[in-house]
Amino acid sequence: MPRSKTRQKHQHGLHTVATTRKPKGKRSAALIFGLLLGFIGLAVAYFTVGANTLYIVAGIAVGVLLGYLIGNNIDKSANKVS
Repeated sequence: MPRSKTRQKHQHGLHTVATTRKPKGKRSAALIFGLLLGFIGLAVAYFTVGANTLYIVAGIAVGVLLGYLIGNNIDKSANKVS
């Protein structure tokens, strides 16, 4: 017959700090919107004027600037709430 009463019990909750996942840093909406609107600015400039490099770069710059401003306002309003 097995002697289960003398066996050691299973240990729970012994996770160390090194094995637990650390939370990722807070992501910025300014970065995400900047990239998204930069790509949209590239697409709009390409489809409106063709493969002219100057207008494509200008479209990307305007898109990134608008995306940064919109994302920055979103970050500010999110920090007010929390």
